[in-house]
Amino acid sequence: NQKTNFDYEILIGEDCSDDSTRRICIDYAKRFPEKVRLFLHSRENNIKINEFHTGRFNVLYNLYSSKGKYIAFCEGDDFWLSPNKLNRQIQIIKEKKAGAVLSDFIYQKKNSSKMSKLSKRLKTFSYYKVDSNVMDPKKYHLSHTSTYLFDRKYLYQLFNHKWLCKSWGLDTLLMPIFFDEGDVYFLREKLTAYRVNHTGISSMKEDGSGSIYKHKAIQFTD
Repeated sequence: NQKTNFDYEILIGEDCSDDSTRRICIDYAKRFPEKVRLFLHSRENNIKINEFHTGRFNVLYNLYSSKGKYIAFCEGDDFWLSPNKLNRQIQIIKEKKAGAVLSDFIYQKKNSSKMSKLSKRLKTFSYYKVDSNVMDPKKYHLSHTSTYLFDRKYLYQLFNHKWLCKSWGLDTLLMPIFFDEGDVYFLREKLTAYRVNHTGISSMKEDGSGSIYKHKAIQFTD
C-alpha cells in the first residue's frame, strides 16, 4: 500500500502462469476496480528473447496502456519495502525537475537477504544527481528496475528502440535514455527488494547458469 497525496493506477499483466497467480490477480481487480487494471494474456503472446520465453509482452502492453504521467515498475517476485516510495521519488522529481529517480535496494535470494553494493559503489557521490560522465561505463546499471520512477515521455524513445524486443533487460535500454534525455537522481534509501526465485529466469541470470550470460554479451552485436 502506497501512501500518496496523488492518484495512481496499478496495471497488472498476467500471462497464464502455471500457479495461482491469475486467480489472485482477478481477485484483486474485483476488490479494487477503481485502482487496479488487469490485462489477461495467453502464453502465445510471449516474446522470446535469446532462446528464453520472457514477460516482455506483458511489460510493453502495460506501458502502452498506462495513463499516468510517471511510470514505476514492480515485476515478478520483487516488492516495495516502503509505503512512501512513490511519494519520495515524486518529491525529488518535482523539486529537481528530474526525468528519473532511482534508489538503493535489497537483494533477496531464497530465504536470505543482503544489501546491494550500490551505496559502496556510489560512495563518491555526495549529491543525489548522478553524473554519467564520471561513471564507470561498465556499471551503468545503477540500480534495479523495481526502484525506477520516470517520466512517461521516455516511452516514445523506448518503443522506437530497435532492440526493444531483443535486449535481455529493459534497464539496458532505459538507462541510456534517462541520461540522454534528462537528469537522473539516486535516492540512497533502500526502497525495494529484488527477489530472485530459484526456479525463475532471474536466478539463472544471477548465478550464471545456462547460456544467459553468453546471450547478454552478444545481444548488441549485429
